[in-house]
Amino acid sequence: MFNTLDPEQLDAMRTLMRDQASAITGLEKQVERLQAELRLYKKQKFQTRSEKYPNHPDLFEHELFNEIEQLADKADEESEVEVKPHTRSSRNPRTLSKDLPRVDVVHDLPEDQKQCQCGNTLECIGEEVGVEQLAIIPAKHYVIRHIKKKYACGCGQCIKRAQMPLQPIHKSQASPILLAYLMVSKFIDGLPLYRLEKIAARDGLEVSRKNMARWLIKSAHWFERLFDRFEHQLSSYDIAYADETWTQVLKEPGRDPTSKSWLWIRRGGPPDKPVVMVDYDSSRGSAVANQLFTDYHNGYLVADAYAGYKQVIKDNNLIFVACHDHARRKFSDAYESLTKAEKQFEQGIAKQAIKRYKALYRIERNIKGKSAEQIKAARQKLSLPLLHEFKQWLELIKRTAVMTEKTQKAANYFLNQFDALCVYCTDGRLPIANIKTEHVAKTIAVARKNYLFAITESGANTSALIYSMIITAQANGLEPLQYLTCLLMRLPQIKANESIDHLLPWNLTSDQLRQMYDTIPRP
Repeated sequence: MFNTLDPEQLDAMRTLMRDQASAITGLEKQVERLQAELRLYKKQKFQTRSEKYPNHPDLFEHELFNEIEQLADKADEESEVEVKPHTRSSRNPRTLSKDLPRVDVVHDLPEDQKQCQCGNTLECIGEEVGVEQLAIIPAKHYVIRHIKKKYACGCGQCIKRAQMPLQPIHKSQASPILLAYLMVSKFIDGLPLYRLEKIAARDGLEVSRKNMARWLIKSAHWFERLFDRFEHQLSSYDIAYADETWTQVLKEPGRDPTSKSWLWIRRGGPPDKPVVMVDYDSSRGSAVANQLFTDYHNGYLVADAYAGYKQVIKDNNLIFVACHDHARRKFSDAYESLTKAEKQFEQGIAKQAIKRYKALYRIERNIKGKSAEQIKAARQKLSLPLLHEFKQWLELIKRTAVMTEKTQKAANYFLNQFDALCVYCTDGRLPIANIKTEHVAKTIAVARKNYLFAITESGANTSALIYSMIITAQANGLEPLQYLTCLLMRLPQIKANESIDHLLPWNLTSDQLRQMYDTIPRP
């Protein structure tokens, strides 16, 4: 006979089964979430990070809102088949820059081959250039000797000595061009100082990384005067951009060496006089943003949805312009976290969202280069209706469909930032995305993979200051090595009460910079 359970025991077992079923459901969701994270991580780690989706061309090549026109065009193409005659494609010759110096190597026939069968000697009737090869002279160290001439009178009462120009570091062996080379090599080319130390050693030079670090810190302070002018330039225009990227400083008072610190990026100024500023701070709090944008009022601020900018936007009466690249990337991550079978689903939410973004970005490509008034008109007519339709579709999806966790986050981000995501349609000068500022952050991140960290807070501030000079020079079409070299040559000669406006990157042409750079003594 079986023992019977009383009602209380039955209720307890039912409760236990419900709890176990709930726990199993929770674990299944957790496993699904972790699997999605793993798929996205593998894609970012081992595959291309581009959002073009070469394996799924329909995501970006498929027209979302004109399927009928596409089918009609395809039918017309299939009705007429034209067989074109075969033509051999001509090879486009690869030409090297005409500005590069040329070294001619003349190839001649041996004397015994200059005799004709008839007994006469062949005469030269011309020459032809067979091929142009690109060559390089590796970096070569040399010494600049500063010789100061002395003059004296026969009376023995008067002796005069010529003075050499002031140097960026007093009584240092580091010349301006060497300092500029170290800056560009580390912060743009991603060569950490220990590698530069080894490169110098191959030339038989003992230049320690500690000395190089001290040189960079001591010489970079000359840039502070220009940085102050950059601040004024940023506040003189009504569109500014902001972003941040992390860095690591090992020896900060009161902080763990593994703590993250931050490089804050500001971009602004008129389109023909852009300025890029990088600032270091150990914090990512809103107080830093308030301090950085103290003098910037009544304009646009293009950034992501980081909460640290909310207070400065409110206090300084700024209009927040959200970045569509961030919103699109969240749908892209949601799509990449799906399984292969889920990606093939034609009505997938993330897939449809990416297609809608394709339509928005196609409009931007078509209006690129037009006037601000024409761009605004096109966005008002074409982009704004698509954005509102996008919003209505997502709101319907949220009410009626089941979404993955990442897709739900992407949808919530878009809906929460919708008003700010539409602001770019109100002014043709505004970009659809904060891509230029993100490129600055990427430039820093690429070099950071090599030099890894700063030792001290002063080193991090030096890095930020040098990045500001280099990237602003590039934004104004100047070669950074030449620009930094000329700054380090000229700034020590300018007194504190004298103007430095002629050295600002937007006040220099490439030809003017080259002429200044060519005055450097060379062997």
